[in-house]
Amino acid sequence: MKKDCYFQLSYLYSNLDTKQLLEGKTVQIEFDGPLRDYYDRLLAYIWVDNQLFNEMLLREGLARYAYEFDPPYRYSDRLLDAEQGAKDEQKAIWSIDGYVSKNGFQTSVSPSNQKETDNDWKTSKHNN
Repeated sequence: MKKDCYFQLSYLYSNLDTKQLLEGKTVQIEFDGPLRDYYDRLLAYIWVDNQLFNEMLLREGLARYAYEFDPPYRYSDRLLDAEQGAKDEQKAIWSIDGYVSKNGFQTSVSPSNQKETDNDWKTSKHNN
C-alpha cells in the first residue's frame, strides 16, 4: 500500500460552485509527501489567494481528514483543528447523525432519514 494522506470529499461538495470560488484568483498547488494515494488520486494542498482551500472545506464540514500514513505532514494540526471546529459546530457532514464513520461516509444515512447512532469517526494515524 502506498503511503498517503488525503481528503475525501462528501456528497455535499457537489453543491460547491468551485468555478465561482476560483475564477480570477491565484491558485497554487503544494505537495507534501507522496504525489498519489493507493487509489491513484493526486494528493495536494490547494491555495487560493493565499488561503488553504483544503482547510476551508474542512472548516465548512464539506470534507473529512481521512487518514495519514507516515506522518507528520506540514499542515496536519491546522487541518485537524479546522475539522474539529466543523464537528463542534455540527456543520454539513457533521450535522447528519451517523453519516461520517471511521470507514468513510454512510450513504444510507441522509438528513431525511437520520437515525440515532454514535458517531464513531476519529481521525486515525497509521505508521508503515
